[in-house]
This record gives sequence, C-alpha cells and structure tokens, in this order.
Amino acid sequence: MIVRLVDGQERMLTVSELEALGTWRVRTVSPWEQGQIVLEGPLLRDVLAHVGLGDATHILVRSHDGYAPVIPHEDWRDYPVILATRADGRPLGHRHKGPTRIVYPLLEHPELASPDRHAR
Repeated sequence: MIVRLVDGQERMLTVSELEALGTWRVRTVSPWEQGQIVLEGPLLRDVLAHVGLGDATHILVRSHDGYAPVIPHEDWRDYPVILATRADGRPLGHRHKGPTRIVYPLLEHPELASPDRHAR
C-alpha cells in the first residue's frame, strides 16, 4: 500500500507492517461476496496515526482501477473501520478486492449501511 503524505512524499507500507499495528476482525456482508465474510486488519485510525494522518479531515483512497472515494474523519473516528489484509484467515487477494480493502462494520453498526458508505 502506498500512502501519499501531506507534504507530497510517498510511503510504502507492507502487509506485515500494517498487521504489526494490530488486527481487528469484522464479520460483514458486502455486494462482492455471497453471505457473510470475516475480514481482518488494523483499524484505519491506527494506520493513519502511524503515518501522521490521524488528524486529517478526510482521506482520498485510490484503488487499482482508479476509483477514488473520499473518507471523512468521522468515519474512522466514530467507528472501527479497518484496512483489511485478510479474508477468512487468508491474505486478501484480488477475488476479495485486495491486497488491502477498507471495511466498515455493517453488521455491528447497521446505521453505516448507506449507499455512500458502501461506495467507500
């Protein structure tokens, strides 16, 4: 994962480095899988604090295909949003939108199940 910092510098974070920040498990549903899936990874707030962006008002996340949603600070401050690195205990591959993926805890917090958050 590459993070572009406020000063324009880029920082590469490996999956090992991300997982060293601690991992959370989120059982959720998504439009990309059938049924429930267990995703694991560090809290997004911990990743952002690790790279000095914990107080940012928002972040822009760009996927391999160019999709670039904006995630507001309130999402990672108020909820245990994770940067998933594993699906059902295995490294997150392309089948599960990997190698990393932003995951909202939709089953634990049904109020998050909105079209704008699904898009993030």
